[in-house]
Amino acid sequence: MISRAVTLQFILLLSYFPFNCSSEDFIFNGFKQAGNQLILAGSTKMTTDGLLQLTDDTTGILGHAFFSSPIPMIIPNKNVSEVISFSTSFILDILTVNKAGGHGLTFAITPSKQLPGADVADYLGLLGPSNNGNISNHIFAVEFDHVKTTVQLNEANANHVGVDINSVKSNASQNAAYYTNQNSKVEFQLESGQPIQAWINYNGTNK
Repeated sequence: MISRAVTLQFILLLSYFPFNCSSEDFIFNGFKQAGNQLILAGSTKMTTDGLLQLTDDTTGILGHAFFSSPIPMIIPNKNVSEVISFSTSFILDILTVNKAGGHGLTFAITPSKQLPGADVADYLGLLGPSNNGNISNHIFAVEFDHVKTTVQLNEANANHVGVDINSVKSNASQNAAYYTNQNSKVEFQLESGQPIQAWINYNGTNK
């Protein structure tokens, strides 16, 4: 969810693994074959070459794309409910327009495809001033953000990845970077106009 010039490219893969070791997954090798599996809202559209474009060069807009069917993330348990483990990988591309772009985008798990009160800019199209920080949101997100806001949102810098729970004030935030095979950390710019592959893995047992 974003506020200007972002595309999701090539592959979107999500796998989730309940405690009984069964698994379910889906993969999009480009989005042309996604059909009615995706619900698009706001400025989001499918391009002719199979990319998912969330926004364009219009100021102050946002776009959403959700998987159309609910995915069970909680396993009922006699004592306490368990959250499943999941893994996702996708390629994103954040473009600048006239030397400026939007704030970024999020990969989000939400209880609904509707996001009432969602706002642009600092709120990344996910939340808004009326509900940011409410524990009733039940929202988990990983943000790819290339603007450091004037509001205190626990941002590492103007080019960071953050983990958000019920708020765009991140629970954790780190400079955008990757690790080489030699375990060296290499920082890079999110707003580069280049394809970036992201992985998000969550271990429901270790939390």
